[in-house]
Amino acid sequence: MRGTRFLLVGMLAASSVVSAAQDAATAPAAPVAAPAEAPTVQACELHVWPGRGFHTVYYGWAHGGTIDGAQKGRKGYPAIPDEPLSPEIQRGELVKLDIPAILGLTGYRTVLHDQVLSGTAIRSTPGRQIADSAPCYAELMIDDIVFQNNVINGKWLNVIFRFRQFEESAAAPVGSYGTYVLSRVMKFPPDPDTDPQPGLDELHAAFSQSVTEFGKQYAAYRKRNGKKKGASITL
Repeated sequence: MRGTRFLLVGMLAASSVVSAAQDAATAPAAPVAAPAEAPTVQACELHVWPGRGFHTVYYGWAHGGTIDGAQKGRKGYPAIPDEPLSPEIQRGELVKLDIPAILGLTGYRTVLHDQVLSGTAIRSTPGRQIADSAPCYAELMIDDIVFQNNVINGKWLNVIFRFRQFEESAAAPVGSYGTYVLSRVMKFPPDPDTDPQPGLDELHAAFSQSVTEFGKQYAAYRKRNGKKKGASITL
């Protein structure tokens, strides 16, 4: 009887060990703490504004020189289609372009605005046009847009750009650059009683080309001046 009792005790102990091992094998694993999320890095922002309007200047053989003479109905001035480069049309062209790449801005995303800036805001605002913006911030503002028609020198689209770049929370730009870009056009303004679309398409393409050309001029300026902070050229 005593031996039988010891045998039963041993069998029960062994059974407990096996049961514990089985429970451990089937028990759910202890939860593992998720790794802490990396802090979100706010992307650099390039804010872009279309120009305020479209102006014309015409110089003929015996008359001309009136700004917006065609729009004012002056006799002898070639007719101009209504709003051939409205802010909406400009925006449609700008959205097709990789403007940060054109300006050599790595890591920037484009914020394209619908509204335009006044001439006073463009030329007189000392700090950012958008105060509540990313620490890493730049802005490209399109100022005047002028179609120049001269019977001697030909027809040109003249676009004035102003660019500024800020770092962190700096109130003043670390650099600025402004200049005009001339792009030759041949089909604009369209002749009366003809399809105006080819001339408008050419004008819109010239506008897009002027953005790319501005980027080339800005790159050449930076190459001449290096990365010296505060270096600027304005009109």
